[in-house]
Amino acid sequence: MHNANNENSYYLLLLLD
Repeated sequence: MHNANNENSYYLLLLLD
């Protein structure tokens, strides 16, 4: 589950970019 949380952060960075 921790891995999924990390991926969520990465997707947020892509959206902010």
